[in-house]
Amino acid sequence: MELGSTSDIVSAFCNIVMTGAAVYAAFKAMDWFNSKKSGLAFDQAISTLTEFDKLKIQLDRFHNKLTIREKKTLN
Repeated sequence: MELGSTSDIVSAFCNIVMTGAAVYAAFKAMDWFNSKKSGLAFDQAISTLTEFDKLKIQLDRFHNKLTIREKKTLN
């Protein structure tokens, strides 16, 4: 075996290892993006529900004020 072919074999092996590492990193990145997307969706859901609760409280207060005014006008 000559010296040139040994370096070619080592280089090819290193390329295979780097390809495997890149594929592994790509799958890990997809997992990370999916978990990040789920986390962002959960945060958005919490924010939306919080805003809904604030609006519900405002509507309840408005309804109570109207009920009180109506009772005063009926008496």
